[in-house]
This record gives sequence, structure tokens and C-alpha cells, in this order.
Amino acid sequence: MAKVSQWASLDHTNVIRVYKTAQNLNLRVEFCATGSVRDYLLQYTGTHSSIAKLYIVSDVLEGLRYLHSRNPPVVHGGLNSGKLFINADGETKIGEFGLSTLCRHVAPLVPSVEFTGFSRWMGPELFGMDVGDAVTPTMASDVWALACTIFEITSGKLPYFKYKHDVRIYKAISNGEHPGYYTDFNGEYDLEFWSILETCWSPDPSKRPSIDEVSEKHPNFLSTRHSSATITALLTLTLKFRESVFTWLQNIYRGGSYQKESQLLKNLEDIDWIVKFLDQVVSLTPRGHKDLAMSLESLGMARQLQFEHTKNLGDIDKAIEHFTAAALLMSNNYPAAPSKSTNLDNARIRRLKHLGSLAKVGAGTEHDKPAFSSIQELANLSVFPGAIPPQNRSGLGLDFAKLRKLVFPSRGADTPVIHPKPSFPRRKLLDYTDWLVQRDPLGKGGLATVRLVELMANPPKLRLGREIHAWSHFDHENIVELLATCTDSNVGSELNIRCLVMEFCENGDLKTFLQRNALSESSVLELLEGAASGLLYMHNQDPPFVHGGIKAKNILVDGNQRARICDFGLSRVQILANTRSEYTTATFADSICWMSPELALWEDDKGDDTAGCFTKESDVWAFGCVILEAVTKGQPFGYVEDEFRVVGALLQKKLPWAFSSREVSNMGTMDRKLWDIAWRCWRFKPSQRLKMGEVLAQLQDLKVLNERGVETRTTAQGRSSEWSQASSHEKLGTQAWRNGDWDSAISNFFAAIDSFQRANSPLKVAWCTYRLGLAHIDNNNLSEAEIHLKKAERLYAELGQPRLQSRPRQLLARIERLRYNAPRSRELFISELSEAQNKGWPEVGGWSLLELARTEIVLGDYRGAQRHFEEALKIAADLTNRTMEGRALEGMSHLAGIAPLHLCITRCNRALECFREVRWPHMEYLVKARIADLQALAPEAEEQSIVPTLSSTHGESSSAKGKRYSRLQACDLELTGNKAWRNGDWPLAVTSFSEAAEIYRNLGATRKAAYCTYQIGLALIGKESLPEAETHLKEAEQMFFDLGDARLQARPRQLLGRLERLRGNLSRSELMLSKVIQTGRDNRWFEIVCWSELDLACTEVELYNPEEAKRLLEDALEISVELSNKSMEGLALEGLSRLTSLFSLDLCKLRCNRAMACFQDVQWTYMVRKMEYWRTALHGNLFNMVHLHNTLLTSNLPFPL
Repeated sequence: MAKVSQWASLDHTNVIRVYKTAQNLNLRVEFCATGSVRDYLLQYTGTHSSIAKLYIVSDVLEGLRYLHSRNPPVVHGGLNSGKLFINADGETKIGEFGLSTLCRHVAPLVPSVEFTGFSRWMGPELFGMDVGDAVTPTMASDVWALACTIFEITSGKLPYFKYKHDVRIYKAISNGEHPGYYTDFNGEYDLEFWSILETCWSPDPSKRPSIDEVSEKHPNFLSTRHSSATITALLTLTLKFRESVFTWLQNIYRGGSYQKESQLLKNLEDIDWIVKFLDQVVSLTPRGHKDLAMSLESLGMARQLQFEHTKNLGDIDKAIEHFTAAALLMSNNYPAAPSKSTNLDNARIRRLKHLGSLAKVGAGTEHDKPAFSSIQELANLSVFPGAIPPQNRSGLGLDFAKLRKLVFPSRGADTPVIHPKPSFPRRKLLDYTDWLVQRDPLGKGGLATVRLVELMANPPKLRLGREIHAWSHFDHENIVELLATCTDSNVGSELNIRCLVMEFCENGDLKTFLQRNALSESSVLELLEGAASGLLYMHNQDPPFVHGGIKAKNILVDGNQRARICDFGLSRVQILANTRSEYTTATFADSICWMSPELALWEDDKGDDTAGCFTKESDVWAFGCVILEAVTKGQPFGYVEDEFRVVGALLQKKLPWAFSSREVSNMGTMDRKLWDIAWRCWRFKPSQRLKMGEVLAQLQDLKVLNERGVETRTTAQGRSSEWSQASSHEKLGTQAWRNGDWDSAISNFFAAIDSFQRANSPLKVAWCTYRLGLAHIDNNNLSEAEIHLKKAERLYAELGQPRLQSRPRQLLARIERLRYNAPRSRELFISELSEAQNKGWPEVGGWSLLELARTEIVLGDYRGAQRHFEEALKIAADLTNRTMEGRALEGMSHLAGIAPLHLCITRCNRALECFREVRWPHMEYLVKARIADLQALAPEAEEQSIVPTLSSTHGESSSAKGKRYSRLQACDLELTGNKAWRNGDWPLAVTSFSEAAEIYRNLGATRKAAYCTYQIGLALIGKESLPEAETHLKEAEQMFFDLGDARLQARPRQLLGRLERLRGNLSRSELMLSKVIQTGRDNRWFEIVCWSELDLACTEVELYNPEEAKRLLEDALEISVELSNKSMEGLALEGLSRLTSLFSLDLCKLRCNRAMACFQDVQWTYMVRKMEYWRTALHGNLFNMVHLHNTLLTSNLPFPL
């Protein structure tokens, strides 16, 4: 009431008066017949001159100056053209100031002023970028809004007219964009005028000018009304009145007679009034001068035109071509016919006695009077000399709403009947003019431009009809049944629905039902399960049906306490039906709190036809909000001040509920599990959200667990102790695993599985079985690990948990990699990753990416590994999963060949922080060791990073420490051996692999020992120690045979075939390699096939069979490309480049370059140098060959050829 009282105390010409207030907030205010400035400008688009618009601006300035000059100043707080009004005298007045905020406090549910629509005129400081900040308009914000309003009036465009959505406006303001630009004026105003608006749009409120400074900066803003009424006693007049623009004259009197002194006016000549624009003239009264020549082309705002004391108009030129807004036209003595008055639009003619031959009075749309004794408020009036010919009645283009008979008193009833015909009102056509101009034309000709326009009957009603039709066919116990629809029989259209008859639900909506009743956990779960079941039924329709407005208010509860979904998009249809597209932004203020980010933050200016559409994923987000309502009895985003702040919260990626960790810890078990489901529904990427089927499945699992929990608490307290004991074993096993004590972890997980089985907890049994398999992998017992992981996969499948079922499958794929079947491992991880992406399991996808990246490293694709690590790191950041983030960073630190050492050290330090935060001592130790290795490679990095110590106890046993240190030492030796082998340093490779094999034997890691033995044989072949190589390869073959791994057993057999070739036994080599290839093809071991074909091709070359060698190399190349194995691809290309007798020299050079690129990608230094030598040979540069030969000899590397 204080704001209303403050308004009532104001008294100014340009401020609307309040005459009386009542206690119920009904206001009696001054009536402005013309309406708002916005409506006025829309109604008469294109007929206003720039001077007429500046006249309105002048009035607004005067009114706002008055408000700001009060003590204390009055801040409007919502200035725009919709709150400026024009009275019958053409004066512009300010109204409705401060009511937007007033109505939010007094009646928050039904505000009289739409707050969100005002965002176009709001200064940046009013947005309150931090949610919860209060909006307090100031005089500076009024100046910003004033500039926006001036821009709107003068340019005819809305502020930020390029954007239709509040969110896009929000971003534009925060990015510093202006509401408009100088080019939007089309050259009507000068740069000085534009500079004033720019200063008003300063982001800093303190730098904006005051309202007084705005008024003084430009002369066009000053009022020049109330000029002299008469011209008398002129002594000297040298002006020629040839002004093309006559501005803001309220009274012009050309009366009286010239004084005798006029003969003294020697310089008075050619007084010829050529007034072309008198748009704002209120009263024009020419008096008594018949020689006055007036060429009045436009009298836009004239209300009175009086010809006084003129019985004979004589030589007055009555060229009044546009008389657009005359409210009263009176005369006692008219000429016979104002012949050039072709348009009198919106004229109210009272007491008209003689109509004469008026050509046209038109441009209205409604007529409520059946007949007239005098013509009053007639919108469409045309003179018909006779009855309208029937063939012409439908082509008039006039809209006669209820007019049945038109009688002209002065002409008689010669037009007896005018039948109403279907038409499109002219005003509606004008409303679409700007839109049509913006459409791309189909073609242009000499007379017209052709544009394609599709006129629809009523899109909201059509949409309503489709949704009601779909609703009527639904048959589900959790969807309200639509019994009947009532339509208007007079209209004869099924789209004119008057009411819907649906099933009655006596308990009302879910929100009210939850607030009024204290329900048990099982009852709440049952209601949520029913709502989810109904929504899933809709999503499973063909085509899928999206609700688009899920919230607790739109879920009813029947007499049996079943949840029933209703309101299928009816609110959206109602909003669209009541929306004026010109000035209403695309907001849904009543449901934005339930909207998913892709809807609430939709930017319609991007041109995406699918953007802003409701989807199944948006329904899932809204259902998460329903869970919030069920748990808290509150509203989504209840922590923000108003709905507009929801946009800011979503831009900051804030969830619909702000809860602390203490609040979560105080929740019950069931509430925490419900929060987990809601949180998975609130992923900002739609593809990462749960599917509706998964939501229903998890709610059903919760319901079963809740029922079992009740049974356990009431009937079997003995199980409580079993559960407690099992949980204790699980905790100890997890701690031991994190400490790297695999034996202790395995024993504790075994005990936990046994206890959970007795406690009848299958989900926990499956989880501990999975963890048991993981511990066996780390303990290098792959066969045992495989058994337990397959069992865990089967248990999860029986429990209907596909997401958890994917975890043991990932570890099974890791086992394939550890068994040196990297291609198969890669294939399995790609399959898991694809399923995770399709089903929206980001966590599963992140772990799959980590494992896939490590597999790519084994295959030599370091670039691919880096890409996968980076993708996993992004997912970890989105999920705030520090464990996944640490593993990704640790993995990226191993890519020192394609990343600077200092970057790898930085990543290690970040990974160390992650592992410390999640308390994973084993990974802490590994990362510290990795940092030490990297700093040893780059001594200059020691000054930039402190080397962490390797002392990390955390309660682990000394035997576990010794095992872990030995295993780490073996891994480092294996890594050193691989690097030395790739560099061609065979002695170092043999030594490293030998020491690693010995450590693995002592640890009982037979498979690792066998593989290192195989690597020793490979290095001895490079060293040309063939007898020793044969011994080690046969030993490795026997070890793989004892392990029962036939695939790995084929690897040393392949190298034994190579040994036969190097010894000159070509036929023996051919036979052995052919057998290995055949075995590989039979078992689909394509990697084995490829390596063997490369060796057999070399044998065929020495047997002088180049065609067969070509076939083998091309087949190996094809397999290597399919497996994405750069090492094999490079070797195949290298072999093909040497077949110079079969291919052109240019093709061999090309293949040589491609082979070198492959070897560079996998950092195979020895083969890079070898290909450099061969490329030089292909180019025939003997000098470079000698130089390269000397370089290779001095670098202690074996000669490559």
C-alpha cells in the first residue's frame, strides 16, 4: 500500500493520476483513450514520423524527471513502452511503476505484471548473477530502461529483438551486448542521438547519466510546444516558411488581418505555408484568410479541425491526403466534398449530417451496431452505389463480424444485405508484416516478391486435439482415464473443445496429498513407482508420447492411493494460446522449476528445429524433481528468490535442491537412496540421465529392499549380526586392497561373501564376488579372477542390474589384455563403451575409456590412448569422481613420448592429490615412483617438483610391502627392456627382461615370467645369438603350454620359424610358419596370423617367390588396419616398399614414408632409423647413405640392413 499511496501523491502532466484507492488494491486511475504507446505504435505501424516519436520521448523524459526529482526520489522499476499511455489530447503519461515487485509480494501466485517478460529492459545489475540476490531497482536502472524504451519507440524494435528467449537475453547482457545498435535506426537519427543511448547502457550504473543529463544532451529531447497563438505587429520578418517538418504545435492560429505596418515589411515575401507533417497537431484553426495556401499532407494526431468564419473557402488548397487519427471532425459549413480525403482511419464522427461522396472509411475489425441513426465507431465503411454483385461479395477483404445490414441514412437502404464471409482481418495481416519481410523470398519479379506462407487454423488447438486423442487411447492403471470431451456443436469442429470429462481422483494431487498425510516409506515408494510406471507406459508408445509437464501437481491420487498421471500438455497449450508473439518471451514461468536445462536454457536463435522440444530425457529430469517433492515436501529450486533466478542457477550448473553433506548424513537410508536416483535424473547432459525404465527398476528394487528391511527388523534379528560381520569383512577387504595387500583382501572378501549369503543379501554377494575377482587380477591369478568375475556377472544378471553387470565384463576384458590378447581386449572395451553411451551410464563409460586407453598403449596407438584418457578425464570431472580422475591423470603420465616431461610430472602430482583424497595408498606409492622415474629422465625438473618419498605404511604387513616393491621393480625392468628393444639396444633388453623374469618367478607370476622369457628370445634374435634365443623360446613355449594358453604358445613357435629362416632352412621355416598361420585362422587369432604372415613373407622373398610375398604382406596390412596396430602396419608397408620388382619406385617411396610415420607413432626408434636408410636408398642418394651408415655405427646401434 505504501507504493500505491506514493503514486497517489504524484501530480504531473506526464504521470497517470490515481483518483482513489481501496483496501482490496483496486485502483481508480486516469483513463487514457489511445491506450499504451506499445499498442499505439503497433496499431499505426509506418504512419509515424521520427518527430512524432520524439514527441512521445519528450513526454516520457518530463515524467521521469519529475519522478526522480521527488524527495525521496521515486524509482519506476519497470519502464517500457507497455507502461506508457497516451490520452485523448495526445499527451504521453507514465503508469504502473513499481507494481511488478509490489504484486510479487502481495499476491505471488497471480502477479498482474509479468516479471520475466521485463528482462529486455533490465540493467545488468538487476539480474543478480548469484542466485538468491534481491532485485532492487534504482534510478540508474531506470535510466537503462529509459534508453531501451527510447530505442523501442524510435526504431520500432524491441530491445534485444534478435532474441526471443529470456535465457539468451540473460547471456547477451552478461556478455556486454547492447539492447540495440545504431544501424537499427535505418538512418533516421544522428550519431549524437545514438551516443546518448550508449551512455545510458553503461554496464557500470555509476557511469550512466542522470535523467537531467539525458534531457540536456540533445536538443530534440526538449519540448517546443505552446508556440505563439497569433502573429501581430510584425516589423521585420525575413523567414520563409518552407519548413518540411513542423514539430509539436498544439495550437496554430492564422487569424486576424495584416496590420498596416505590413507595408513596412520590405523583406516579407512569399509567405507560403507548406506544412507537410503536422503529425502531433492537436488543434488547427485557420481563421478568416481566404488567400492562405495550405498543403497539409499529414495531420497525424489532430483532434479538432475547425474552419471558422469562412463561408467560402476560396483558394485554400484542401490537399488533406492523410487524416489518420482525428477524434472529432466538426464544421458548421463544409465544402461539398473533401475530395482528397481517401483514408479516414479510426475516425469517430459524431453528429454527421451530410455524408456526401466520402470515398472510404476503413481499417477496423469489429462492428456491434446493427443499424445507425448516426454513424458512430464504424470500423469498415465503404460506399456502394448499388447492391454488391454476388460474384464480388467474397472479394472485398473486409471483416464484418456481426454486421447483418448496413443502412446509410443519407443514401437510403440501397445495400440491403451484407452477408458475413470468411476473411482475414487487416490488423492481423499487419501484425505479420515484419515477419513476412524477414522470410526468404521464393522469387522476385517486376511487380511483386513471392514468399511462402502456411496459414494454420490454430496451432495450440491442433496440438490440444492431438494430445487429447492420444490420451483417450491410453489404458494404464497409473494414468487418469479420459471419459469424454464436450465440443461446441454450433461450430461443428472437434477442435472447439469446451470441457473434458475424466476420472475423479478423490485424494487430489500428489503434492497436497503428501503435505496433508504422514506416509510411511513404503507408501511413498509405491506412489513414486506408480507414477514412474505410468510415465514409462507413455514413453513406450509408438511413437513415444512425452508428457512435458511432470510434477507433483500433475499427478493425482485416487481412492486406492494409486498415483495417476494427468494434464498432458494442457498448460502448454493454454500458454501458447494466450501468447502474443510480438512481446512475450518464450518462458513457462509456472513450470520452469521442473524444466530440464536444455529446455530452460534453450536458445531459439541457433536455428535448430529440434531445440526447445520436450523429450523423454526432459521428462526424466522432471521426475527427479517429483522425487524431490516426495522427500522434502518442497519445490525444486526452492532456495532461489523467484522463478527467474532458476535460469541463473541452471547456468551455474546448480541442481534443483541445494543440500549439504550434513543434511544427507541425517537422512534415512531410503531417502538417501531416493536422492541417488534423483541425482542420476539430474545430469546436465540428457544422454547421461537414467532411462525411465531404469528409474522404475531402481524404485522397484528399493521397494523390495524396504520390505525385506522391515521383515528383517521384525522377525530375524540374527541376520543383523551376520550383516554386521559381513560389512566388517568387506571394509577390511577394501582397505587391504587399497593398501596393495592382495592376500588379505582375498581372504576378507571370501569371508564377506559367506556372511552376506547367510544374511540373504544377493546384491552384496555379487558386489563382493566382483571385488574378489579384482583382487585376484592384482595378485596375478588370472584364472581364479576369471571364475569369480563370470560368477559376479551372472549374479547381477539374475538381479536385473545391467549397469552393475557391465563392471565384471570390463575386468574380463582387462584379463584378455593381461593375457597379451590386446586386440580381443580392445574389441570388448569398445563394445562396453558403446553400450554405456547408448544407455546413459557415464561412470561405466569412464572406466571403459580408461581400460581402452591402456589397451591402446599395448597396441602402440599412443595418440588414441591420449584421446581416451582425456575423454575419461572429462567424465570424471562431470561426475566429481576423484578416483577416476586420478586414474586418468596417472595413465596420461605414461605418455611421455608425446607429451613434455614437465606436463607428465604435473599430471602425476594432480593424480597424487586425487589418490590421497580417496585414501588409496597403493596408487599413491605407484604415482610417487612414477614421479621419481620421470624426474630421473629430466633432471632439470627436480627444481620444479619435490620428489615424494616412498614411505607409505598405512598398516600393511612387511611381506605385502616386499611383494609390492618387488612387483613394481619387475614392472620397471620390463618397461626398460621394451624401450631398449625398440631402440635396438639388444644387450640392455636381454638383461632387463632376464631380471624381470627372475623376479616374476619368485613372486609366482608364471604368466609374466613366461612372457619375459619370450621377450628375451626376441631380443637375442636381434643380437644374433640364435642358439640362446632358441633355448629361451622353447622354454617360453613350454611355460605357456603349462598355463594352458594355446594362443600365447603360438608366439614363440612363430619366432622359432623365423630362426629357421635366419639359419637358412627356408623350407623348414615355411612349413612351421604356415602351421602357425593355419592354427591362428582356425582359432581367429588374427594378431598371431598377422605376425606370422610378415615372417613368412620374408621367407617367400628369399625363396624367390615375390608374388606370394606380396599376397601375404597385403593380407597382413589389411589385418593390421582392422586391429589398429601401427607396429604391424608399419612392418607390412616396409615389406611392400622393398618389392621394387613388382611396384613402381614412386609407390615404394610412398609406402616407405607411410611405414616411417607408423614407426614414429609407436616410438620404434630402431625401425625409424632403418626406414630412413631405406628411403635414402630409394632416392639413390649414395652420399646420404654413407653418412647415415657412419652415424649408425657411432651410435652403438646395430646396422639396420
